[in-house]
Amino acid sequence: MKKDIAKEMFVTGQTITDWTRESHPKPVTAENAVRLAEVTNDSTLAQTIGYFYLGLPRPLDGDYKLDLSYLDDLRELEEDERDEMQRNRKLRRVLCKQGEFDAVSYDLVLELAREQAEACIVNQQYLFALCERLNISVMDLMDMYMDRWKAEGYFGKEL
Repeated sequence: MKKDIAKEMFVTGQTITDWTRESHPKPVTAENAVRLAEVTNDSTLAQTIGYFYLGLPRPLDGDYKLDLSYLDDLRELEEDERDEMQRNRKLRRVLCKQGEFDAVSYDLVLELAREQAEACIVNQQYLFALCERLNISVMDLMDMYMDRWKAEGYFGKEL
């Protein structure tokens, strides 16, 4: 398989081995990492690349189960926690203000940011699990719906 990937990327099989070995892998440029994710059409690899190069949440590898029903439950729990936090009247007032936060306000907004990050992490993992179940990658999903999302105004006309 590495030989096929290398051929499609126009690199040597040794290069793929160097990039993917467990101990002391050689650095991969962001461009080659994206090409590698596209060629392999591997969602987990795409998540890992997104983590290393873009700062996106990495794949969940902790104590949570990674099947769809558990991820859906966890997703709802995280969103409920975030929504509960957003209903806090004091926080809502702080978010409406401009300027510097005092210490209490800063802590409130930081807690909301943490809750939002947790919801994003689980939602992202859920998306990848759904795509895996469909036997497509997230990149395939993006290609399928990008024109629609542009027309609906989620993204600009040019990407």
